Amino acid sequence: MNFFDAQKQAKSSTTYLVIIFLIGLALFTTSVSLLVMGVYHYYFYNSIAFSTFNSDAFMRLFITIAFIVFVASLFQFFTLKEGGKVIALSLRGKLITPLSHDKSHRILLNVVEEMAIASGISPPNVYLLPDSGINAFAAGFNYDDAVIGVTQGALDQLNREELQGVIAHEYSHIFNGDMRLNLHLIGMVSGIVFIGAIGRFLLEALHESRVGHYSSSSSDSKKGDPIVALYLLGLGLMILGWIGTIIGEWIKAMISRQREYLADASAVQYTRYPKGLANALIKIGANAQGSSIQSSAGGTYAHLFFADGISNFWDHLFSTHPRLEDRIRRIDPSWNGEFTPEKSSSKPKVSSSTPESSLSEHENIASTLTSPIAFDTLSRIAQQPGNQNISTIRTRLDALPNSLHTMSANALSAQWIVLALLLSAEKATLLKQQEYLENSSPMMYKNIQNTYKEMFELPRSAHLDLLNLSLPSLRMMSKQQYNVFRQMVIDLIDMDNVVSLWEWSLHAIVITPLDREFGLTKVPKERYKKIEELEDSVTTLFSLLIYTQFSDEKRINKSIETLRISLALPTLTYKANISHDLLNKTLNDIRQASTAIRTLILEQSIAVLSSEGTLYDDDVEIIHALGALLLLPLSSFDFDITH
Repeated sequence: MNFFDAQKQAKSSTTYLVIIFLIGLALFTTSVSLLVMGVYHYYFYNSIAFSTFNSDAFMRLFITIAFIVFVASLFQFFTLKEGGKVIALSLRGKLITPLSHDKSHRILLNVVEEMAIASGISPPNVYLLPDSGINAFAAGFNYDDAVIGVTQGALDQLNREELQGVIAHEYSHIFNGDMRLNLHLIGMVSGIVFIGAIGRFLLEALHESRVGHYSSSSSDSKKGDPIVALYLLGLGLMILGWIGTIIGEWIKAMISRQREYLADASAVQYTRYPKGLANALIKIGANAQGSSIQSSAGGTYAHLFFADGISNFWDHLFSTHPRLEDRIRRIDPSWNGEFTPEKSSSKPKVSSSTPESSLSEHENIASTLTSPIAFDTLSRIAQQPGNQNISTIRTRLDALPNSLHTMSANALSAQWIVLALLLSAEKATLLKQQEYLENSSPMMYKNIQNTYKEMFELPRSAHLDLLNLSLPSLRMMSKQQYNVFRQMVIDLIDMDNVVSLWEWSLHAIVITPLDREFGLTKVPKERYKKIEELEDSVTTLFSLLIYTQFSDEKRINKSIETLRISLALPTLTYKANISHDLLNKTLNDIRQASTAIRTLILEQSIAVLSSEGTLYDDDVEIIHALGALLLLPLSSFDFDITH
């Protein structure tokens, strides 16, 4: 089996099923409209047969009911507006902080960090669910507000490679846009459920009001019985709501199954180690608790999980996940069909990122992950240029001083890391910055100085790693603390009245997502569907990128000509003297483009910056900044994040 073909097929099937879902929603609205018209006709004309069909009345009803369904769905979206953490808390999840001393917690966080840095994003918050079943989920509207949840059963029973496969699966849901799709599906089904709830409310209200003291006789023989009319309406709405919910849940389950196949294929692509994912699925089959989730909210969010979170009477028809056997065989065609996991440690091996572990343990894990893949059908995946070697990322993180890794896990000391990275190499500016920091807080200034000394000898790639590792901790600040920290970052950047590429990159990587986290900005709405609408902004961005690479006119013209073809913008030109303010305005416009346009722009940006065959440190920093600004994970691009 070819996993890249599987990814393409799963995406295509999802589109088809979403269209069916929308058609079904339209048919549901039509049915409810006809029901209301029928009840109306019965009450006023004592007949359920239409003598004439009033199309104007039908359209008004259709629009009204569609609006009711929309408002009910919108209300559900509103309850989820804070992103994945709302879902995690409703599932009884508890946040695992980077300061946790539990070894298994540290291992889980290490795996999440490795996958995040390999993907070019900041690590999401991680929640531990108390369930003994082996399961996990990813939730959120985008990867800025995404969270990952893992059950205690998964933490207890999976070794590191298996845990890595599960986390890679959840990351693929983040990157493939499944989280937003899943939350939209929850909202749309909620709108249908609401219509059924109206019918049930009507029936219950009528039952209570008619007990022993109300006559249903009508004084007007030409009209139908009003109580019967209300009963018909209530019963009809309840039945249609039930049928609509059943069909909606079935289509939702079918969509979810396709996304699970896609996530499995992507997880193998990310880790290049299919056996870890396959063994995790085998252990679910062998586990007495399976992958069950005990929370009452488990049914609502069943399609978010790594494996089936609830048992269902109509298991095969309404299951949100493919059968374990099907998933395992797609990953490992040689599987013997028995849920007997290979002999391994019952708990994940301790990573060398933790002080207690030894180098030999790390080398053993790394050699396992980089060993040849056993399945011929997956051999092509390891050769793909866009795949990142997770063991290389782990080695890079292990090279960070333990003191700095510990500092990144605390909301206060994580601030010192960011501020230390803004200290200028130019003496006059550095003196101004030092004076500013000392006046702001002498104790903080001393800590920033010590942090700067520890980071001085580190390679520039480590600076990016420290920023990404610090972001989850920085999210733990209060809004007041963040406002103070944010102003300090801006003041240090503005100290010399010039914004360097590094300062611009740091601001994009750190401040942009934190502004959204603390409600200072929102994810921009999509406005531009065609790249031609953004030609001026595209010209500005690529002019700056070309300026960082070339100085001679011949190379500049060649790059512009290449971009004209790649972007399908034949009138694209080169613009000199790009200001910082103009660049920010440009990127703000591009952020409002469709995902396809933003993806194309970032793809061509990487091509420009790597056109000489070598990516330098400042090039990599710019790419990370663009990824953060455009809300695009770098794992989706042909770009080696391990530079």
